Amino acid sequence: MVSRKKKVIFGLILFGIMFCVIEVASYCISKSMFNARGLVYDPPAIVKEDYDNYQKKLHESLGWVVARGQEHEIDAEGSRLIPAFPDPNEHQSCVSIYGDSYTFSNRTTPKESWSNQLSIRLNCRVSNFGVSGYGTDQALMRFRENHKDSAKIVLLNHFVDDIPRNVSQHWGTRFTTEQQSFQFKPRFILNDKGVLEKVPLPDFSFEEMQDLRRQPEKYLKHDYFLPDSHYGSLRFQFPYSLLVVRTIFSHSKFKAIFRGEPVHAAYYREDHPSNSLKLTAEILKAFDKEAKFKGKTPIVTIIPFSTDFDYFRKNGKWSFAKLLDMLKEDGIEVVNLGAEIEKELKGRDQHYLYAGEGHFNANGDLLIAEIIARYITTKHFK
Repeated sequence: MVSRKKKVIFGLILFGIMFCVIEVASYCISKSMFNARGLVYDPPAIVKEDYDNYQKKLHESLGWVVARGQEHEIDAEGSRLIPAFPDPNEHQSCVSIYGDSYTFSNRTTPKESWSNQLSIRLNCRVSNFGVSGYGTDQALMRFRENHKDSAKIVLLNHFVDDIPRNVSQHWGTRFTTEQQSFQFKPRFILNDKGVLEKVPLPDFSFEEMQDLRRQPEKYLKHDYFLPDSHYGSLRFQFPYSLLVVRTIFSHSKFKAIFRGEPVHAAYYREDHPSNSLKLTAEILKAFDKEAKFKGKTPIVTIIPFSTDFDYFRKNGKWSFAKLLDMLKEDGIEVVNLGAEIEKELKGRDQHYLYAGEGHFNANGDLLIAEIIARYITTKHFK
């Protein structure tokens, strides 16, 4: 009897030790690996000083017009510096470009950036109004508000991973690091008639911002990635072992890995519940219409991620193929940079064009400049 009791006690102790080890390991995985990659919802605390700094830099309609740390690279026009034609007052732009960090060229210097390299090849200034972190929606909004833009040709560059940004209001619901804590954004929704309606930039007091960290669903009514929703990340909470298991089997990033496709591929399907494909197509159509109304020549480009090349080679089609079809059906001038880069690669590995975290390096920016220069020269500089 005593022996059996000892076995039970020993078994319980062993179970307790194993449970503690698993929980500690799961906690570390969730805290250090998952949280940094936006796989769990664990927003950092905010302090009044950071909130006050955010309010000072806040753009009343766009959220931000310059990413943190890039302020010194902006000229008087609001463009990224263009060393080939540095003075916007002396050199009128022939082309202007809008988009996110792939337009701004986050991993290259102003001299190496594809906007500057394109300026050299076209022998005229190309103003770069790309802003790191933007969705396609914010890029359109910036184009609408930018009265300094006098270029006759204007590009809106849609990076493939902009599409989930277009259905969100806050970077912090997707990536809960300190950098994203204050990245709130306006967005568009489609009304019952399928027409774009703008949801203004959210603006909160410091107390509301603190409360938002705990219950974002109370404040962000149009964010597709609210935590613990069917499509958002799970909140960081005990038991951590269950959190790890549930995240692996429910998060969209893991689902994409299991399907062998880029994470953004699902958002380019017509049946995706966020309606992200239709919304993004309407945003790009609105850009085309408004640019023409202003007397400009609009060009839409689609910028691929490195994984898109693997997907194309495996499946014979691009993950964003449906968006291309929709735009072409509406007569929009669109350049698939994925297809153009693939022609230039001629079977070579694409990774030499990318920096380690996925942005283009100097090789990639140079190739993009060459492709777009050739396209514009052939189509529009006759």
